[in-house]
Amino acid sequence: MEKTNWYAVFTAARAEKRVKERLEQAGIENYLPVRGGEFVRDGLVKRLEVPVITGCIFVRVSEMNLPSVLSIGGVIALLKEKTGPGCDFGRTVG
Repeated sequence: MEKTNWYAVFTAARAEKRVKERLEQAGIENYLPVRGGEFVRDGLVKRLEVPVITGCIFVRVSEMNLPSVLSIGGVIALLKEKTGPGCDFGRTVG
C-alpha cells in the first residue's frame, strides 16, 4: 500500500463545501474543519456551519495522486514546502 500524507489545499472563494463534495465523489479522503455560527439576516437568526480556515481544506493522498486533487473543480493550489512533496506539479504555493 502506498504511503499517504495530509496536504492543505487552497480552494476558490467560498467553495470549501463544494470542493469537499467533489473530493468525496472522487474517493479522496478529506477534512474540512467547521464551526457553528449564528447570523441574523432580515431579522431571522440562521444557524450555519462555516469553515474554521476559509479557503482551505485538507486532503490525504499519496504523492502520486496529488495531480488528481489539483484537477478537482474549485481547487486552486496545493500548499507545500519548496523542497517538499508536490514540487513538480503546476499549481502549488509555497
